[in-house]
Parts: sequence; structure tokens; C-alpha cells
Amino acid sequence: MYLYRNQGKRAFTLIELLVVISIISLLMAILVPALGKVKDNARRVVCGSSLHQIGISLGTYSAQNRGKLPKPVPNDRDPFKYHHYFRDTSNSGNFVLVGNSFSKKYIGQKITQTALFALIADKLLNPEFLFCPAAKGRNQINYTKYLEFMKKQNAKYPETLDSRDFIIDTLSNQMLKNSFAFGYCYWPGYEVVANSGHNSESKLNRFRRSVAKNGNSDANTVAVTDLIITKEISEGAAKEPATLKNLMGEAYADNHIRGGSISGGNVLYNDGSVRWQNMSSLISDKISTATDEDAFKRCRITIKTNPMGDAFNYWF
Repeated sequence: MYLYRNQGKRAFTLIELLVVISIISLLMAILVPALGKVKDNARRVVCGSSLHQIGISLGTYSAQNRGKLPKPVPNDRDPFKYHHYFRDTSNSGNFVLVGNSFSKKYIGQKITQTALFALIADKLLNPEFLFCPAAKGRNQINYTKYLEFMKKQNAKYPETLDSRDFIIDTLSNQMLKNSFAFGYCYWPGYEVVANSGHNSESKLNRFRRSVAKNGNSDANTVAVTDLIITKEISEGAAKEPATLKNLMGEAYADNHIRGGSISGGNVLYNDGSVRWQNMSSLISDKISTATDEDAFKRCRITIKTNPMGDAFNYWF
């Protein structure tokens, strides 16, 4: 009787267990990348929704300011960084960028916010919309810096230049702006000059035609983009020809990164519409088969934030 019951309980053989494990592993190999793509697509949708909200805010700002849009980020500076101006009474009343070293005598002067930060200061946009959901690491750091900035300002946007805006350099007794970066590039009114051969006149003209100047610019001009940025590769003292390999370089920003490369980015146009651009289509849109930088139509502009710094290519 005992032997009969024991014979009815048949265990799995080693081969059967290995087959089951192999099937589960195969299913995981198929499903995990698919789930990753679903998450990426979800982040793209949320990112596009954020840019749509920015578009609504820019439209409201334009309507309230006779078609004008917020003051652009200064030339040859990162178009996704936070900056603001103040009126320098010692310089014919012109607006001067806060960001370099200045004397303490400028404290108390009226501030004009620049770029997307102006939308937050005017209470037209929730700051959460300025941090792309697809850029976890750097975005979280910048959002934390923003919260620290607001805590330091007692949750009020500065109207005048205040000592709380600065880190004091005790060696030079000068003040340095404690700034942070947003998750999107602001282009209306942005002007770039030719620098070190990186931007030819034809490239500059294409860029100027592509970006909005104010709220009344053409509907298909670009207002705000994802951080679709690559750091240009150069070997040795001399810059190599701007081949695809060099222009693509390495991903500088961490929006929509997959497998170490930029998969693309969302673009907000002046009519408020948002469209996703695949990186593969951006780099395949060529003017000619030449290997110079003008061959890549969608490599819109190259920016060097300082004369000795690296060159960064912006695609949209």
C-alpha cells in the first residue's frame, strides 16, 4: 500500500525543470525590452504633455504682452539654463545678465526674468512642467536645486537683486549666481554669432529661419525643444571635419536616452503643437553627401559656452 502511494507522486525530472526554466528565461528576454519600450513611450507622452502646457503658458504670456515672449537666454549660453537680468543704472539703464561676477552695489535693482523662468515668476506655469520625466538623474538634481532656491527665497520669486541669489567669492569679494538648469531649451529670440568656424553663415540662416522670434512668428517655427544635444568629438589640437561620427559625438543631456544614445525628443512649435522627432530621422535629413557640418540639416546650431570649452550640437 505504501509503495503504491509513493509511485503515484511523480516528481519533475531534471530535464523538465531545465525546459521550464529555459521557457521562462525566453519569455523574460522577450517581455523585458517590450516593457522598457512601453515605459519610454509613456515618458514621451508625459514629456509632450508638459511641452503642451508650456505652449499654452507662452501663448498666454504673448497675449498679455502684445505678442512678445520672455527675454531669451543670452548669446552663446546654454539655452536650458536659468538666468535673469537686472537694470544696470550705471550702464545707461541697460539690462545686464546676472550670472557673471558683479559688485555688491547692484543689490536691490529690479530683476527681469528670462526664458521659461519668466512663466513661473508670472505664475503662468507650474515648475514641474519644466523638468522632463525621461531624465531621471540630472533632472532630479536640478529640481532639488530649484526647490532649494525657492526655500531660500521664502517661496517668492525675486523682484530685485538680493544677496540670497549669490554665492560670495571671498577671494575676489565678488558674487556668483547660484543657478540651475531646466529640462528644455528655450529658443524664441535666441541669437548666435559665428564662432570658431562651428557655425557657417548658411547654418546660422537656417537656424534663424527655424526658431520663433515672438508670439506672432510663423506657426511652424520652433519655440521649445527637448535637450537633444551631442558633445562634438575633436581629436588633438585640430578639430576634425564635422563628419556624422564627430557631430553625433556623445550624448550630452540625459533626456530620452536608450542604450547610451539619444532616441529623439519632443519639439514645441509656435502654434502650440508638439511633435516627436526620432534621432534617426534628424541625422538622416541631409542637404548633400558632403562631410562638412552643413551637410546635416537638422544639426541646427553649435554652441560653445566659453572660448576654450567644448562644442555642443543642438538637433531639432
